[in-house]
Amino acid sequence: MGSVITDWDSAYNWVRNSLQRGEKFLVEVGMGAGEFLFWVAENSSFNPVGSDIKKKRVQKAIKRLSLLDRNSAILLGDGKRVVRDLFPSGSISKIVINYPDPWPKKHQRWRRISFPFFVDLIADRLEVGGVLHLSTDHLPLLEEFYAALMARSCFLPIPSKPQSNIFRGMITRYETQWILEERDLYQWSFLKKKGICKNP
Repeated sequence: MGSVITDWDSAYNWVRNSLQRGEKFLVEVGMGAGEFLFWVAENSSFNPVGSDIKKKRVQKAIKRLSLLDRNSAILLGDGKRVVRDLFPSGSISKIVINYPDPWPKKHQRWRRISFPFFVDLIADRLEVGGVLHLSTDHLPLLEEFYAALMARSCFLPIPSKPQSNIFRGMITRYETQWILEERDLYQWSFLKKKGICKNP
């Protein structure tokens, strides 16, 4: 049975020790019940780190990932804090954001993934050659997030179709349903290039 780390001190120490050994991390922001993160843990060499602001989702993910035959996974709350507090600059290999809440109201803008604070965090913590992947069914959020990343001039966009999943390698049960319903789904990967990310 695998061990799931759910406290900040243990998570911090595990991340630092793993980085010293040259290990790679994949961070999923908004992991839901952990379906995708479970697949990552079973099918890749990445150390999986998941976050979700809803406690019930984290609890479900803990139950799912505790069944793994591997050493550890980190499951915590707020994704912004996970990226900011657990990882030094240039230390994350992959960041995945699957169908985030668009927070469409004006007073909710600070919660969006396109909020400058979070975009700056991603630009700093992602390693050169690392990939950010976004899946969403909300086109305005994609457009806003895309513009925020391009303004920093250190990301190369790579569009893809939900059916191909060129980065993620799996389709969740919700995506399967949405594809059958012919809903508009958008997937974009962003490669962090060499150079300094500008602060727009």
